[in-house]
Amino acid sequence: QALTTPERLDKMAARMDERRARFNRVAAATKQFYAQLTPAQQKAFDSLRLGHEHGGGGGRWGHGPHGGMGGHEMGPGDQPHG
Repeated sequence: QALTTPERLDKMAARMDERRARFNRVAAATKQFYAQLTPAQQKAFDSLRLGHEHGGGGGRWGHGPHGGMGGHEMGPGDQPHG
């Protein structure tokens, strides 16, 4: 079914809103986790290349097919992959 331009724009906006909400949940959980770390652990965590601000990479922490953090949310017990 062909959508009209306004319908496509509305769908794009809805997807952007969903991604923003997912990012906000991940960011809040990460900040909560980070606050519990020791200063040495925080420094080690800070050295990780999360997201795509430095470019490159694929999978969970780099440029994934779903943007940002590879489209995956971190759950309890998940470990970042370097």
